[in-house]
Amino acid sequence: PAKVLGKSHRPKAEHRMRLAAGGGAGEIRAFRFQGGHQAGHQIRREERRVRGEGGDPGAIDRVSFGPFHGRQHAGKRAGVLSDDVATLPNHPLGAEQSNTSVVVDDRYVLKIVRRLTEGTNPDLEVGRFLTERAGFEHTPTVLGAVELQARRSQPSTVAVLTRYVPNEGDAWAQALTVVGRHLDDVLAGEGSLSSPRTTLVRSARRGLPDGVADLFGPWASNLDLLGRRTAQLHAALASDDEDEAFAPEEFTKLYQRSLYQHMRTRARRAQQALKAAASLQVSDEVAARVDALRAAERPILDAFEHLKTDPLSGGRTRTHGDYHLGQVLWTGRDYLIIDFEGEPAAPVSERRIKRSPLRDVAGMLRSFHYAAHVGVRSQRGRGLDLEAHELDDWADTWGTWSGAAFLGGYLAEAPTAVLPESDDDLARLLEAFLLEKALYELGYEVDNRPGWLDIPLRAVLDLTGVDA
Repeated sequence: PAKVLGKSHRPKAEHRMRLAAGGGAGEIRAFRFQGGHQAGHQIRREERRVRGEGGDPGAIDRVSFGPFHGRQHAGKRAGVLSDDVATLPNHPLGAEQSNTSVVVDDRYVLKIVRRLTEGTNPDLEVGRFLTERAGFEHTPTVLGAVELQARRSQPSTVAVLTRYVPNEGDAWAQALTVVGRHLDDVLAGEGSLSSPRTTLVRSARRGLPDGVADLFGPWASNLDLLGRRTAQLHAALASDDEDEAFAPEEFTKLYQRSLYQHMRTRARRAQQALKAAASLQVSDEVAARVDALRAAERPILDAFEHLKTDPLSGGRTRTHGDYHLGQVLWTGRDYLIIDFEGEPAAPVSERRIKRSPLRDVAGMLRSFHYAAHVGVRSQRGRGLDLEAHELDDWADTWGTWSGAAFLGGYLAEAPTAVLPESDDDLARLLEAFLLEKALYELGYEVDNRPGWLDIPLRAVLDLTGVDA
């Protein structure tokens, strides 16, 4: 498979990506940096051949510089992918785990993939489908891509070019701002919240009670809108019955068994993480929760048992794959959904698997809880007249009601053909995905952010009914 061998960053020099594939190496010029402030766009509408080291003709690989246009661009040139483009101003948008993005002329975003794998990156595949086939308007338009084709191998995605959409930041930052504002209401004695007295799905169907709606204000409308945009995304991904890569599929007994085994494996890995957590320096309260879950392996496994015994209705589609508040941009009036590559650490083949769209929903629901707890922690020390456990309880409740408002908007426009037939079945499958996500988070926090370990611990205890 192709891989990035190295990059050079030199003032007034070219930024180059050294590529190797099929035993050979070559160099493609993706960008020219001039003092780090200007860029000459070098992607051209053509194919080039890259010779291997030593000029060995047997190691020749193909690099494709390919534009394409969606329905809204049919018959038009994309504009940026011309043969001779003038020097354009640019600035880095940020570096993620597996890619680096650069904004060009405040009109385009070039995402350069640093971790090349054989096979089309799902970010390109899904983005191209939404642009060309589904006409989905709530994601940046994909304008082109760079792919490396090694002989006898599938193409590897090197870079993806999308339209830049001006925005005010991601929904994660927006949620943190809202949490801080609502905590100001707590200081004023106006921000108390009561936990729902019914299931999340029923709360979503009923809508927010007056007291919660009054506290949330415009945030409630934003949550409803985000839920609807998520539902529209899932409808778009399930809209083509003829494309084998995207056509919806029914749940089969084989897939259901596979899902059950996957979640049991996730639970066992969480137990290993809990064992490691026992040696961490944490508070007595967190240590007690770790001990409670270490002794509760059976209740956690039992929470997935219905996946093995009860038939699942609904279906499977391509999904976002790594959905949370950080994958959504707020324009000031609407939401845009970005980054469809899925979990970067997973193989491309795994990221292309069709799954229940409720898995995306669960990821977003957990993100609300994270935003609430992280927001609360950043506000501690402001003189809030509440104990730490009261603030944590408030964060849980805020996250739950935010999730209910989001889910209400989602269910209003969700593609019913791929969802469970009854609300009871929907609630049980959604809870299974929520528990799977919380167990994943538990392992992640043990390895990377022990200070945040209590966030997924609280979720796993709540979802399994285990007392700490």
